[in-house]
Amino acid sequence: FEDNLTIEKFFGKVIEPTYNKLIKAINTRESLNTWEIKILFLQWIVYNKLRSPIFRNDLEVQIKLLYQNSGDLSAPDSIIVDKIVKRYAKQLHLNYFLNLNKLADYVNLMVAGLMVKEWKILIAPD
Repeated sequence: FEDNLTIEKFFGKVIEPTYNKLIKAINTRESLNTWEIKILFLQWIVYNKLRSPIFRNDLEVQIKLLYQNSGDLSAPDSIIVDKIVKRYAKQLHLNYFLNLNKLADYVNLMVAGLMVKEWKILIAPD
């Protein structure tokens, strides 16, 4: 991308504005059973999980484990390894947004898992 913030701008324009709509639906309790609201909930959960720093941290841990288990005897010092691991984790993380097939696979997996669950929204009493 020419703009390093393209993905963040996407979230700011497309995903984050749905939060207020979801909160309004919960507060009014009117439209919680509509497909529009259900799809917005699924979209919100999937994209925020994918966007999470925990997702990238998991990738870093996996890459570091692969490196440590590779048996490379000429290992550089840990600072260099950490930089390399962070760079590859960032590339893999961004690939989930840029590779449409990978994104579709991830979204389908998440939605399939979320759709088989019975959801209850707990609302604190006033």
